[in-house]
Amino acid sequence: MARIIKTLIQKRVSDIDMFQHVNNVSQQMYFDLGKADFYRQVLQDDVLSGTSRIITAATANSFKEQIRMEDDIYVTTTVAKVGNKSITLFQQDHRAQCRRKGNGKDRKHLGHGRFRLRPSGVGDGA
Repeated sequence: MARIIKTLIQKRVSDIDMFQHVNNVSQQMYFDLGKADFYRQVLQDDVLSGTSRIITAATANSFKEQIRMEDDIYVTTTVAKVGNKSITLFQQDHRAQCRRKGNGKDRKHLGHGRFRLRPSGVGDGA
């Protein structure tokens, strides 16, 4: 079973548009926070302190539902695939508590992203 890293997200006022929704660019930043948390907890000093660097080679996102200012959210990050020169992360953002009327669920999947990462210098002639 793959390890799942859970990252709590603190929204900022600047993340919210005039309709009280979180901007899609901010949602991408939430995934970036989840990736950084993954690096700290799983890859540790190999990436953070060493000479190796990881770059994001590709991303794909799907947004299922708007995130609102009052929503408490978190991002989960796990490894979906390990290749010869890359790893693919799968991330989801979730609403921790659904406060809207008519929704009795404790947790709701709001969107997801896949990120293919590779060490810098791999495949770029270095």
